[in-house]
Amino acid sequence: MIKKIVLSASGIKTVLKEKSFFVLFVFSTLFSGFVSLFLLGAASFPDLLEGKLIVNPFLEFSGVIYLTVFPLLLGLTITLHYYKIKKISSKGIHFSSLAGFITGIFTTACPACPPVILSLLGITTAFAVLPFGGNEIRVLSIALLLISIYLVSLGIQKTCAIK
Repeated sequence: MIKKIVLSASGIKTVLKEKSFFVLFVFSTLFSGFVSLFLLGAASFPDLLEGKLIVNPFLEFSGVIYLTVFPLLLGLTITLHYYKIKKISSKGIHFSSLAGFITGIFTTACPACPPVILSLLGITTAFAVLPFGGNEIRVLSIALLLISIYLVSLGIQKTCAIK
């Protein structure tokens, strides 16, 4: 298991060594962090339109942790998947893989999407009965992003560079 984690980390290192993919990582991390500020209610869009960026003083500690970890993981996930599509997959990407990636982004990476999805499924009171107030879904989404990063980076490292 340790050997696979080291292999996965070297896959991430391989991708981030290339300047264009590092720039993509930084941009997607900053963009997802900025969007998350508004989706999690940490900042107000009307205040931004007035030229002020006021962070909600009532933001919980778990929200701050999530706002820090989530954009990094999402930026890394986007960068690794783009690298795999661009550099490794000569045939492009299969529809099922693309659909899985997009669905994964909206269900695990979007901080405001789980309540919307649960309400579309008719489970509007789901958050009221969760013992930790929805933090369970945040932890689950971070775990799913970590699994996605692990699997795609393993796939990158195990692929032969010669085509």
